[in-house]
Amino acid sequence: MIIRPKPSKRLLQWLSIAVVLAFVLAIYRFYASWQDQAIDDQLLVFACFGLLLITSIIALIDLINTNYLKQLSARRQLPNNIASGALSHIKVLISNQSDRSIELQVYDHFPELVDAAVEAHQLNLAPQQEGELQYAVRAHTRGDAIFGDIQLIVESPFKFWQWSVRLHQQDIIKIYPNFTQINHFNMLAGEHNLADMGVHLQQLRGQGMEFHQLRDYRKGDSLRQLDWGATSRRQKLISREYQEEKDQQIIFLIDCGKRMRTKDDHLSHFDHTLNALLLLAYVALKQEDAVGFQTFGAQTTNGTNRGVLPIKGQQQINLLLNQLYDVHPTLTASDYLLAAQDLISKTKKRALVVLVSNMRDDDLPELEPAIKLLQKHHLVLLANLREAVFDKILDKPIEEFNQAALHAETELFLEKRQGLLDYFTAKGVVTVDSTPQQLPAHLVNQYLNIKRSGRL
Repeated sequence: MIIRPKPSKRLLQWLSIAVVLAFVLAIYRFYASWQDQAIDDQLLVFACFGLLLITSIIALIDLINTNYLKQLSARRQLPNNIASGALSHIKVLISNQSDRSIELQVYDHFPELVDAAVEAHQLNLAPQQEGELQYAVRAHTRGDAIFGDIQLIVESPFKFWQWSVRLHQQDIIKIYPNFTQINHFNMLAGEHNLADMGVHLQQLRGQGMEFHQLRDYRKGDSLRQLDWGATSRRQKLISREYQEEKDQQIIFLIDCGKRMRTKDDHLSHFDHTLNALLLLAYVALKQEDAVGFQTFGAQTTNGTNRGVLPIKGQQQINLLLNQLYDVHPTLTASDYLLAAQDLISKTKKRALVVLVSNMRDDDLPELEPAIKLLQKHHLVLLANLREAVFDKILDKPIEEFNQAALHAETELFLEKRQGLLDYFTAKGVVTVDSTPQQLPAHLVNQYLNIKRSGRL
């Protein structure tokens, strides 16, 4: 606890009155001396020095009496973690264990990683009473958000001093990628309304899937599903029912290069990518697949890349959150080949490797050998992030020459960019072209299509 006094407005007013009286006394004596007159200024002297003496005594008593300040305490009530971009509530509890009523203002020192609209909160606490300050924060940057000391501005009993009481307090909240989409997915899945998220589920037909059971023929079953042996024995049409293969592996190869710092809204492309990967990881784990990740070019607390080998089970989501919440993109260019070599050295079992990046047509010489190396062991899903501003330019009506030139340049740029994806599609790579906002639905749809097709 750090306690510092500051003169209050009342003390300054009393001192100002004493100074004014002293000034009037000095002028009065100067005038009497100049006129060579005898004066009786005893009353004015008594008022001036009496007021100054009384003010000093009260101020000194007010200054010395600080025991009640040491009986103030504060604590926070806050969640262990919050999602980037989500609104959360912080509560500060102030306890007065002294035997007197206290007037105070509460200031909370919140971290730079969050935005908060909070002002000083006025409290009047009776003896043995507890008060609270509650405010909302919205996290804008992932990482460890450290809430510092709690500061109280306390009025002294005679209101001659304002005490700044700094209570040592440190609370840490982990700001995770936005996992609210997972909750949204759960809600919609329960209502069979996933189309609201852009996720399209189709009826399974069994191509490339594991046999599950035999059942009676249903309208819409393909002829290839019919089990002719069982049909002959039972004298009625019997179909085979399949289920998607399980125990497959999904590995996210997470690009932390400088292009992932691009922003279309309040989130960077990197943050949008993490949000999409978390949703896809959750869906894959629900399908009983194993999920892992590997970063490249990352900026972390210890300065090294991170990776987790594919593991099954819903607890893997918590592991992913704890490993990725403080990873940030750097200012360096991405080294795709080095990332591919690092991944291949750690896992040889066939997996779906999901690489999300912001690529241009001139990245082909660096990207091609990396994709070729990955394809020797894995199925590659290459998602290319498209800045939303390009769509806005193309949708805007053309009214003057500069707009026409910008429209043509944008068309040419996107055509070359699409050529890069077409090239890899022809090589057997699964490709996605998406804005950051649409990425979650696009990745989940592609994953489900791959599962149905049996390509993995």
